Amino acid sequence: MRSVNISDNAAELIELLGRKEHRKPTEILRRALGLYSYLSNGCSETDNQVAIVNAKGKVLKRLKWR
Repeated sequence: MRSVNISDNAAELIELLGRKEHRKPTEILRRALGLYSYLSNGCSETDNQVAIVNAKGKVLKRLKWR
């Protein structure tokens, strides 16, 4: 598959993130898919939270993944 259809809002977000991170839209999508794949493979149905922690190990945010 070489092309996908995305909404105007998604396209705008990809462009915005690309400008903010100084990356091409393709790289933004590649990284997003990599993260999605990592989380999908790493979270089970019963273990469905992801935590964002700082360098000291303090939980800053918990996200429900599934």
